[in-house]
Amino acid sequence: MNKLFKTKILLFFFLLLPVLTFAFRIDTPKIEVKLSSGDNHAGTIIVENPSKDELFFKVYLEDFVYTSPFEGDKQFSPPGSNKFSMVDFINFSPREFTLAPYSQARVNYTISADRSLSGVRCGVLFFETSIGHGQDKSGRGLNILGRIGSLVFLEPDNVVKKASFADINSVGRSLQGAFSNLGDSFLRVKGSFYVVDQGGMVKDRGEISEFYLLPGDRKDLQISLPDKLLGDTYSLIATFDIEDGDVLVKEVDFSISSHGTVAVIDTRD
Repeated sequence: MNKLFKTKILLFFFLLLPVLTFAFRIDTPKIEVKLSSGDNHAGTIIVENPSKDELFFKVYLEDFVYTSPFEGDKQFSPPGSNKFSMVDFINFSPREFTLAPYSQARVNYTISADRSLSGVRCGVLFFETSIGHGQDKSGRGLNILGRIGSLVFLEPDNVVKKASFADINSVGRSLQGAFSNLGDSFLRVKGSFYVVDQGGMVKDRGEISEFYLLPGDRKDLQISLPDKLLGDTYSLIATFDIEDGDVLVKEVDFSISSHGTVAVIDTRD
């Protein structure tokens, strides 16, 4: 076993979880910046210690990517280890500090853009401190660490969003397709759909859970159809909001036999 894990346990308290009043909190869970080449953005993250104990903090940057099914789970890695890394675009200080009981500290950051910025860059600023002590099964002392992260996104101000919902087919009583990020921008996607019959009457409607795609990511989407749809031809209209006024609309014509078999007839944007 790695010696590090013999002496401490690292607990990951991250982002949109409930406020950690038993340990510490930050006021900025997310930073999103769009810049032209040569511009910069400066800001501050406030770290608060609501406890009676003095806390020593380390602040550090890590890379991340979203992992399937792209609904929020992330894989973290050292700074500079992936193509979306923020490491060359952000500076921050202090990187270590001690926070007295019931007090606050300010961590200042500067995000800068240069000619190498052609698409989204992202990372997470972690704030890490000891939140307690314990023992393992052998009686060895453990230092329990907790960390909270602030997600950071940087994009050029002229970045173009591009996406597709394609490869649509039937799977049982559902329609399935792949939503792909074909551009250089980060996509935060919210979706909705409705189903109409040949007379234009709405027969079903629903929401598609929010998901997150970095460039090149592809998410498999499945839309279930209600049992009441039988023996007719229908159209599904799916609308995806990718923010900043950009939307993607996909129409799918399909039939359902009297036995419940679904078949895709045509698709169009």
